[in-house]
Amino acid sequence: EIKRNTFFALNDQAYCLRQVDYSGNFNTGVIDSNYYFQPYNSNRYVLRMQGMTPTPYNFPNWQGTGNDLHTQSSFVSWATNQNYSRIFINASDTGLYRLLADSLYLDLDSNLLCGAVYLAPYTSKILINTMTLCNPLAVRDPEMSQVIVYPNPTTGEFVLRVEADWVGAHYRMLNALGQPLATGCISATDQTFDLAGLASGMYLLELTGRSREVVRVMKR
Repeated sequence: EIKRNTFFALNDQAYCLRQVDYSGNFNTGVIDSNYYFQPYNSNRYVLRMQGMTPTPYNFPNWQGTGNDLHTQSSFVSWATNQNYSRIFINASDTGLYRLLADSLYLDLDSNLLCGAVYLAPYTSKILINTMTLCNPLAVRDPEMSQVIVYPNPTTGEFVLRVEADWVGAHYRMLNALGQPLATGCISATDQTFDLAGLASGMYLLELTGRSREVVRVMKR
């Protein structure tokens, strides 16, 4: 089985996967649930060699062979001299955070990351730098968050759900510029907030208690 791998091409001549089979059967087992990134040439995802005869595949044609039906492909397109990818590695047996400064990144699931990225023990992540500045308070890795807000996005009301030891913590509601709109204390593990009367856009809910948490809330 070839599963849960990341194949990342670094130039327009590279293939994410290359198969050679002189019989032409290409019965190589299960290939699925991977990431294939070839941001330079959409026609160079997979190369099959039957003897000396090459057959290149773009990603849709490759999936047409029955392989990688649950695999994700590139969502960016770069010129030959561009590379906005960066790999973050945790080679230790404890989870850690890597700082991202003030650049806005995308992970391979297209999630926005800003400020820091969490790495579980003995894992790595490839992130894409969007070349855009961001406010580190505005976007966080979902794995870092210890609180939940729903529905999010919201048209007005939303619920903050926290663990019991967050009750009594202080909160501040901020706009996207970090300006405070409201303050108070968490009084229950499920507490309702209301953005009625405020313009559509992004708001930040900052909690200060056993630690400091900042969650993003989008109002439609």
